[in-house]
Amino acid sequence: MSFEQDGFFSPEVDEFRDAMRTTMPTKVWFDYVMDLNRIGLDLLLHAQTLNTDNAAFARHAIFIRTHQPFQAALLLIERGLIGDARIVLRSGVEGAIAIAALGSDPAFVDSLVEAHHYQQRKIARVLLDNPDYQASCGAEEIAIVRWVKDEFDAMEAASGRKLHDINWAVIASQHCRDLYHLLYRLFSNDGAHTTLHA
Repeated sequence: MSFEQDGFFSPEVDEFRDAMRTTMPTKVWFDYVMDLNRIGLDLLLHAQTLNTDNAAFARHAIFIRTHQPFQAALLLIERGLIGDARIVLRSGVEGAIAIAALGSDPAFVDSLVEAHHYQQRKIARVLLDNPDYQASCGAEEIAIVRWVKDEFDAMEAASGRKLHDINWAVIASQHCRDLYHLLYRLFSNDGAHTTLHA
């Protein structure tokens, strides 16, 4: 079957992948990134963190989440899916920003936790505010969602301040400005978002 019939599942794309890995000049780049891939996996294999050190534990978890998009992007690139690779890389760059923030400010782990609570409550509110969503759930499921919302509402009230999501532009400007401007914005503009450039 041809590319016109099967798109990126066609044998032609398999041939393209083989050529990317074995033909100059792309062979040199793939050899290089495979070395980086192995370095990342070696770091993961030998990483040791006390589970009482929340910031270091979060850094290692986020490193895994950052390394996987790196691998996924390589799989997409070698098959010619460049735009999709850029979307995946944006996720990896966001992880790298988080790692940089945790490296210079271990208390940033609290911002990650708060953002998690913020997002969980936001999803709960969307479900509870929409009768169509509720109609597809059982009473027990709705009770759990209501409990989540109430729990985070109470947490917010006890703290005396609003829960917040993370603004990655602000975090990057404090900890790794170049990473944000040179990669994250670039991958947002022509990867993640629907723009004329994309």
